[in-house]
Amino acid sequence: MTIKTITPLDLKEKILRKEKIVIVDCREPYEWDQCHIPKSILIPSTKLQTEYKKAGNPKAELVVYCQSGARSIAACFTFLQNGYENVANLEGGLEKWLSSGGENIKAKK
Repeated sequence: MTIKTITPLDLKEKILRKEKIVIVDCREPYEWDQCHIPKSILIPSTKLQTEYKKAGNPKAELVVYCQSGARSIAACFTFLQNGYENVANLEGGLEKWLSSGGENIKAKK
């Protein structure tokens, strides 16, 4: 089973075109609270086996990310094994998203 990847630039273009995508952050809640991609949903990788359905329709396009891209690869496999058909890993994770100028929501101080 091969995991597709999507670059931060390609994800930005999909967002700008208002394509129907579900962006899943598989980091932990404390990481989410620090910073996350707008309109993403949090499903921590530690809870993914029981909470994957929060991503919604298994036919929807999913983009999964973590901090650097490692945890999200495992999360992509979990989605695929549970019937999701169109799953991609965000290349380089949140780090690459931010370094390429991607928008983010930071914690309120």
